[in-house]
Amino acid sequence: MRTRFLFGFVVIFFISCSRYPTANQEDFFHRFPKGQPIRLSCRGNDYNRYIAYLPSEYTLGKPFPVLFCFDPHADAQLALGLFKDYAEKNKMIVIASATLQNGLAQEEILMYLTQLYSDVKDKMLIDTTRIFTVGFSGGARVAAIFSQWAPVSGIISCSAGYYPSTNCVNAISIAGKYDMNYLETQSADNQLNRFSCNHIFLTFEGTHQWPPAAVLTKALDILHVWHMGSDKFIQSDSGKEKFNRENQDLLVRLKTSSSDSLWTVFEAVHTFLATYGSLPETDLMRKQYDSLLRLKAFTRMLDQKIAAENFEADQQALVRQAMGSQPIAWWKATLTNWQSKAGNDMVMQAVYKRLLAYVSLLSYSYTQAAIRQGDWTAVQYVLNIYGMADPENPDYHYLMACLYTHQHKLPQALDELKTACNRGLSIDKALNDPLLNELKPYLQPQ
Repeated sequence: MRTRFLFGFVVIFFISCSRYPTANQEDFFHRFPKGQPIRLSCRGNDYNRYIAYLPSEYTLGKPFPVLFCFDPHADAQLALGLFKDYAEKNKMIVIASATLQNGLAQEEILMYLTQLYSDVKDKMLIDTTRIFTVGFSGGARVAAIFSQWAPVSGIISCSAGYYPSTNCVNAISIAGKYDMNYLETQSADNQLNRFSCNHIFLTFEGTHQWPPAAVLTKALDILHVWHMGSDKFIQSDSGKEKFNRENQDLLVRLKTSSSDSLWTVFEAVHTFLATYGSLPETDLMRKQYDSLLRLKAFTRMLDQKIAAENFEADQQALVRQAMGSQPIAWWKATLTNWQSKAGNDMVMQAVYKRLLAYVSLLSYSYTQAAIRQGDWTAVQYVLNIYGMADPENPDYHYLMACLYTHQHKLPQALDELKTACNRGLSIDKALNDPLLNELKPYLQPQ
């Protein structure tokens, strides 16, 4: 009896891990094009939509690695566009959700993820040992949930902290230097030291946005090295060439770096060593790295950075407490002070820009909460703060249009909505928003 059970288990395990295509996968292969986006919906739930990209060389001869992408606004086309070229070059399938977005309950997220993963496995021959996921902001939090129950090999968490509960996968966290979530993303990466997974924190010149394609490409390359193993990676001709080129370039930069570029060089070397681990081939680089850490110029720079980020954390706590309790005059004085200092030294310039962006995010969240509660006095209070912190933000002008519509000030509401649309917001959002019902007779769909 026990022998029969073991035999049955082996058969089931073999079938579930089969590298041969199913009838559904063969049907999908012949029906849909390669090398271009494919709009799909999950079987059994037409609302759960996604865009897939199959590289031109996709075949049923072997399973292909797959990257699941999550944008906070379910902008699957935007997310797919960031990875399509990489996928084509590296023979990877890309799946970008057009349904999972900010505002969904945990149960909905899990339901949509389960359906999505099942549908992709049913239609495409994927390598379940090489599943990767990436998300930006709220999409990064969806990617983190996905990584906790699916057999994910690596995650790229952009502009949001990656906080695994138990199953920590190889993780690359990325944030713009002026992103209000910079501190959170960096702090979460530091906390991964208690896990055994590989991890690294990357930055780029930018705000709260998807990282540039070049940074995302670097992140995917690092995940590939970690998955393959750095020792095996440099045994291949292409891997050895890449390693030697990066190693030589960094050694040259270490010798010629000025104090202005010291931190940039440190980040590059730190990333290199985190990528390739303790390979004997990195010994010289590690010695140079240790020497850099002992430089007085570097220790001063590090102390300044730590002090600046501690100040930033304190200021974030201060404005959280001030929201709703401090008068507008206090906010005006505080924000004006920050704005006047945003042009000082590079470290503090980044801090003040992030703080202004942090107040912008707080204002957006508090305004939405006040609208849900029907507290329009609070809405007006918070929008005063929002306008001082981030007057160019289209969401600020859209919410002002909602406020003016509630106050029956339709000319002002139309002006604010026009400004919001001129700055990138779609008029379709207004046409479907009950808060703007009184304004809709004056609106034209795009």
